[in-house]
Formats: sequence, structure tokens, C-alpha cells
Amino acid sequence: MPVVPFSVSVPANGQVNVDLSPFDRFGGRGGRVGVRATVPAASAGVVNITMLLGSDTIVENSPLFGEPVVGSGPSNETPAFVGVGAPADPITIRLANTTAGAIIVSGRADIENI
Repeated sequence: MPVVPFSVSVPANGQVNVDLSPFDRFGGRGGRVGVRATVPAASAGVVNITMLLGSDTIVENSPLFGEPVVGSGPSNETPAFVGVGAPADPITIRLANTTAGAIIVSGRADIENI
């Protein structure tokens, strides 16, 4: 099961897709993905996550949690956004910043092909 860590700067009032390549699609029998992501505690609630598996929306514009400890990123206690996809479904994680300054999002995607 690949675990893809990421740290992405989301521009002010903008959005960005997280690059998961080469693990950005499920294998021949589909699979499951769990995404945990956090922002600095002072920025909790101002960055939203949207996760798509193929054409299915798993979560749309849900605010991210703040880090439990400064600079720690997500832990196993950070709630995960989990979904199941069909064979060859692309995995899309989109982050949207609603503030006037860039914000760093730290996270990881646990991708399990069946």
C-alpha cells in the first residue's frame, strides 16, 4: 500500500490539485484511499478539501483541521477522508484557500489497491 506524503502551498484565494503521481489512479481491481491533511493551527478552517474518485465526489469543500502540534502535520488521530474507487479511476485531491495569504497544507494519502 503506497503512502504518499505531501506538503503543498495553496495560493491566496486560489486552489491547487495535489500531485500523487505515479499513484494517482487505482489498479486493475479498484481500491480504497484515505486522505489526512492539516494546516497550521492558526489557519484551521480556512482551507477546504475536495476529493474525487473518478467522477464520484467523496467530500466537497470540507474545512481542514489545524495541526495538533506546530509543524507535526497530520497524525493517526486526524480524521481521514476515505473513499472506494473503481479500476483506473483517477484520484483527485483539490485544496482551496479562502484567505488573502498563501497557506501550507501537510498531508498524506494512503492508497490501497484491491
